[in-house]
Amino acid sequence: MVDAALNYARAGLRVHPVRPDKRPYTKWGTEATTDPSLITMLWKRWPDALVAVCTGSGLVVVDDDRGLAAPDPELAGTLTCRTRSRGFHHWFGTTERVGNAVGIVDGIDIRGERG
Repeated sequence: MVDAALNYARAGLRVHPVRPDKRPYTKWGTEATTDPSLITMLWKRWPDALVAVCTGSGLVVVDDDRGLAAPDPELAGTLTCRTRSRGFHHWFGTTERVGNAVGIVDGIDIRGERG
């Protein structure tokens, strides 16, 4: 997973090591980093950690946990990845400040600033 974390960091995205239940090993938001040496150190400390990317600052993720077999075509016109829990993350860039919202539609959450 350290390679994935480093790839996100190279793209300018701040990352955190997280447990399988998504709880961060580090302080959420303030300790997220793009620093390759720090990322390498964190994943040496927690080698089985998953990678979480901090949203906000121009990045919004639509978290679709409806259990669809394929991405929703209305959302899939952007970078889309499958999640570990039966869903998809649809990544969008924005110049607007977007917050977080849970359950805006059944099974759909929005992750923006501080998400």
